[in-house]
Amino acid sequence: DTSACQVYKGKGNEAANTNAAVKATAGRVLTYGGKPAWTEFTSSNGGYSNAGSQPYLVAKADRWDVLAKQYWAIPVKASTLESKYGIGAFKSITVLERDGKGQFGGRVLSIKITGAKKSVTLTGTKFKSDLGLRETMFQITAGLASGTGNYVRWQKLGGSRGDLGIPTADEVAVTSPVSGQSGLVAAFEKGTLFYTSDTGAKLLYGPVLQAYWAAGGPASDLGFPTSDVTTPTSALWAAFLTRQVAFERGLIGCKETVANIAEDCVVSFG
Repeated sequence: DTSACQVYKGKGNEAANTNAAVKATAGRVLTYGGKPAWTEFTSSNGGYSNAGSQPYLVAKADRWDVLAKQYWAIPVKASTLESKYGIGAFKSITVLERDGKGQFGGRVLSIKITGAKKSVTLTGTKFKSDLGLRETMFQITAGLASGTGNYVRWQKLGGSRGDLGIPTADEVAVTSPVSGQSGLVAAFEKGTLFYTSDTGAKLLYGPVLQAYWAAGGPASDLGFPTSDVTTPTSALWAAFLTRQVAFERGLIGCKETVANIAEDCVVSFG
């Protein structure tokens, strides 16, 4: 009967059908095995409810909550992990196992934190409690804040379980000398996303990405990419190259080889 359990907005917000339901069930309770049933609810379950302590409290998908996309983020410093777990200088944090139900591959069952001194393996529930997280349905995003253009694109590509894997560094801001626009760069295990409000979030990987960084990246005269990695659009480039990326000012084309290195690419400014 308080806002900690439910919200009652006053008589003016009551509806005839719910009032009728209350009157029709007055004095009745739901039971299981002769005892009052646990009829719990949650404001948000992340798109998949968790199994409870009773046989009838089963885990199941909630497509309406998935549509709500109620993401949250909690920053955690490496120094916090170092002092809490005595691991020495922080090196990495890895999700070892999930329950397979819901977003990101489901709720975290176990997680490993590695430092220079030792590694510690925890249950997802213990990690949640230690760090004050809201849920065990989380993913490690390094310095990639939820809600940015790169974050949204990453989610569309499958998040931490997709082809890009997890972020490997903080997302950084870079200003394009071509357009003067400020953009964001986010690095992942298997590629990098580059975002501005004009270009959107574009994905680069492999030798094209190597050649781009060798040429100076988004701070160079190429500026930010305006396309993902694609096949060459001109007959001339298609005769010699197999991959291409367009930029604010220029192109990079690469030929797939066994080595797949930047030296297999052609950079065209302007």
